[in-house]
Amino acid sequence: MTRPGWTKTIGMAPILPSEQRATPPPPAAGGATRSGTRALALLALAAAACGLAGCERLSRLAHRDQLYQRLMVAPWAQLPPPPDSALFWHDTLLVRAERVDRETTLAVQYQPYVIGDKHAVWNLRLGVGESRFQTALRVSRTDVAHVQKGDTLVVPSKSDTPLLSPFPDELRVARAIHKLMLVSLRVQAYGAYEEGELERWGPTSTGRRDKPTPPGIYFANWKSRERHSTIDENWLLKWEVNLDQMEGIAIHEFGLPGRPASHSCVRFTQEDAEWFFGWVDSWKVAPDRSLAMRRGTPVAVFGGYLYDQRRPWLKLPNDPRATRVTTEELESVVAAYFFCGPPMPAPEGPPMPAPRANVGRRPGWAGRPDREARPPVIAERPFSP
Repeated sequence: MTRPGWTKTIGMAPILPSEQRATPPPPAAGGATRSGTRALALLALAAAACGLAGCERLSRLAHRDQLYQRLMVAPWAQLPPPPDSALFWHDTLLVRAERVDRETTLAVQYQPYVIGDKHAVWNLRLGVGESRFQTALRVSRTDVAHVQKGDTLVVPSKSDTPLLSPFPDELRVARAIHKLMLVSLRVQAYGAYEEGELERWGPTSTGRRDKPTPPGIYFANWKSRERHSTIDENWLLKWEVNLDQMEGIAIHEFGLPGRPASHSCVRFTQEDAEWFFGWVDSWKVAPDRSLAMRRGTPVAVFGGYLYDQRRPWLKLPNDPRATRVTTEELESVVAAYFFCGPPMPAPEGPPMPAPRANVGRRPGWAGRPDREARPPVIAERPFSP
């Protein structure tokens, strides 16, 4: 007995016995058949169209998923097999190497290295290589001649990279200044800028506690390749650039013991002092040496060293930004020394000549009121007796 609405067909013959089989009902009228056929045809066309679009979209998604699985999921799901394995895939190691390289180039890690005995320096040099060893000396603000037993060197994970510099690569506020030397007393480092771009940085050793280097703005005066100190004739100062004739403050080569240790001068390493000697512009004086016709490269000494606290570079293993000099700090220094109000009283020394309005200009330039040559306003360092 069949249920209402159900129609048995020949297709059910293998399942149902012969006495329960029934033939399908006769087709309906012709109009109904034609309309049903037309509807079925439209539905078939619509399904085919949707099927093509859907298949194309599914194909794109499948390809994208396969690419994602191959490049992102598969390389990190498990460690790759060794190179001598039959399942080795070179692209997996390539992707991993690229990712590791991207992550390591964005940061530098530091490790402390304690000098335990006389062989520790040579073990470190052989272990990390000459380049990283020299970089560790620069980061530790010392040289190999002053490394002693018990000292701690800060060894970076990279060498010869701009990420080690305490100073930013660009200083927009200094673009109008041809050459500018900045010396930070806090982090014991210098940064040489040329039209706002960092040219070089390096370690320094400024004045000790009882003879600190006065902060302020200086200008390079005269230069001397080799000269004996006026404090002690046994001290030979090489690559000296004088900054203050009255106070005897200069930049020169001398040993870096990893702390402020000079008599108010700014010590450089031999390599940095020789470079600075050739890079800096000294003053230009009149033939009779009665006055200075042009000032030399400005040198801004700023900040203050905290003698009673731990040295900033020894904090680098826990804080990689411990010696960082921010752009905001440098902008305030440059603005205070170069672009702030009327100039302060000039220090003792030969007077500066008044700038000529039409030097280097074409005829008629100075006659125009909107094109008058205006000398930059430079704040002088107050004279300290």
